[in-house]
Amino acid sequence: MRNSLIAATLLATAFASTGAMAQAYVSADVGAGHASIDCTGVASCDNSGTSFKVTAGYKLGYGFAAEFGYIDFGKATASDTGLDVKLKAKAWTLGAAYELPIAADFSGVARLGVASVKTTASVNIVGVGSGSESDTKTEAYYGLGANYAVAKNVKIKAGIDWSHADFQGSTAVVRSISAGVQYEF
Repeated sequence: MRNSLIAATLLATAFASTGAMAQAYVSADVGAGHASIDCTGVASCDNSGTSFKVTAGYKLGYGFAAEFGYIDFGKATASDTGLDVKLKAKAWTLGAAYELPIAADFSGVARLGVASVKTTASVNIVGVGSGSESDTKTEAYYGLGANYAVAKNVKIKAGIDWSHADFQGSTAVVRSISAGVQYEF
């Protein structure tokens, strides 16, 4: 009985301390997106574009957090005589983050989760017309970053996020290198 009471007290204390550390946050980032597409034989190719990310999270304690977010990995374009092709990848993400304090006000962050990645391809053929088609697949999502606390509830952050964009059997690695701000409630 006494051991059960001690165990219950320790467990309640652990949950109480975790609850005290629990904290919601939101963040917004902007940066450079890239898709690993093969541009061999194309007159003009740009596989980089502007990316952005928004995230909402909840710190669970001990450095762990649950996150839900949206990433626009940007747009890749290719063109040749009379032909323009655009490829866009966007994802809804759900995952976990771990924040490791490194020094006063500075921390590293690792992310891992799943992403519902929508890949859209648009084609325009001069004199013929245009069209687009999209595929949505569930893929793994990874991220690494660094945070610097500029105030009690505000952090400046930089990071890189990866996933895969699948379109009709072809796969490209997509990534976003971005910087932004995180606000904790």
